[in-house]
Amino acid sequence: MYDGEEPVTNVETLTFDETSSDLSAWKRTARLTLQSRDYNARHEYQLLLREADSDQELGRYAVTIDLAFTNDF
Repeated sequence: MYDGEEPVTNVETLTFDETSSDLSAWKRTARLTLQSRDYNARHEYQLLLREADSDQELGRYAVTIDLAFTNDF
């Protein structure tokens, strides 16, 4: 996820090279960890999907980050 051009989470790379006809085999899981900083619940962040080899943007989705609790430890 990004705030403008700055990532606010780790960046994950997923490979979709499954050849099975079973659609459940195509599922992938990514765990995104937010950076420790303040987030504005009214601000729009972006979840970006990019082709790893060409860096071509394949999708952009608006997301909000509304944390109920912050980690003060």
